[in-house]
Amino acid sequence: MTLDDLVKYLDDEAAQEKKSNETYPLPDTFTSEVMTKISLRKAGLSQQRNRGTMLRKIIVTAAGLFVAISLGTVVSPAFAEYISSLFKNGSYVDKGLQTAAENGHVNDAVTEVTDQGITLRVKEVMADPMRLAFIYEILKDGKPTDIDINWLHPQENTRIYVSDEAGNIIRDRFFTVVNADAERNGKLMQINLNEFGKVKEIASKPILHMEVSQIGTVSGKWNLAVPIDLEKSKAVSKAYEINQSFTSTDGRIIELKQLEFTPSGTRLIYDTRLTEESQKRWKAHLKQMADNHDRRLETYEPSFPIFAYQIVDDTDRVVADVFKDIIRPSISGEKGEEFGASKNQDTFPPFSDQQNLFFVLKSIQVGDEVEEVNWKVQILQKKH
Repeated sequence: MTLDDLVKYLDDEAAQEKKSNETYPLPDTFTSEVMTKISLRKAGLSQQRNRGTMLRKIIVTAAGLFVAISLGTVVSPAFAEYISSLFKNGSYVDKGLQTAAENGHVNDAVTEVTDQGITLRVKEVMADPMRLAFIYEILKDGKPTDIDINWLHPQENTRIYVSDEAGNIIRDRFFTVVNADAERNGKLMQINLNEFGKVKEIASKPILHMEVSQIGTVSGKWNLAVPIDLEKSKAVSKAYEINQSFTSTDGRIIELKQLEFTPSGTRLIYDTRLTEESQKRWKAHLKQMADNHDRRLETYEPSFPIFAYQIVDDTDRVVADVFKDIIRPSISGEKGEEFGASKNQDTFPPFSDQQNLFFVLKSIQVGDEVEEVNWKVQILQKKH
């Protein structure tokens, strides 16, 4: 069994159930393959593949170990008394959701369906062009219960997606904040509505769909359609083009594309790529490594760089720090079209667009190599 076979096995839920009591020894090449991957990471290399959200990386890593971790739910500490406090005061709710709720971007959208004595109810929805977050609860015979949607087989038992009024699917990928409490009954789920600079393109009246066929161990049919009104949040959402770039000494380019403002977050969108000379150098290096070690190395690419940066105002007050303030939905290292290229979007708690803002790049790290940088560029000009 190869390492890839082992990963496939862990990700195969049906096989897990069938073979839960069997022991699978590690392959003889396991240690060497792992050490090779570690060495490549230190050398600043990665396999050529699509990169996704941080959550998707967690799911791949944890597949077969504990599905509830990657598809967990969030519980309100005061749900029974005052459900809207989940958005406003929950310790696990990010500042973006709190700000959006405080500014009136929460829809009271009570919608429920009952089958087999179990009720699935959507209580409240916070939605803007960037993301949708909703609170749901499950009741048994009309009373709160700690049973939940069966997340062990989400593809078989659960479908959650967003469509427009004509039924065209807008998003069918969902994620949740990983924090659960079986003693309470309020859950928070989030859906990323768009990626990479399309806040103005989202439909004004989308519909949230929940199609569930198993809750706890009970099979049934719980289908909900919750209409969402984005008119108010779209009216105050803005996007500003930046179009500034910086090239490092080793030929890495960061291109600042756009700054977006929505009620629940401010998002910086940027691309990275290699200069033509740097691409040639990396390809020659990979070919040499492949000739000397393993042909598979020719399919690898340079690791996506880590950029240490801040967004500051014209007094150098830090408005956002990529290592301290980032929230969901953020995407780091989505593979671009070119060799060594990536697409990125970093989301921060909302801040005002009525100020001068500057992007300050401190350093660029690839593998174990760090290049110190001091690049400052204006990304937003205050309108008078």
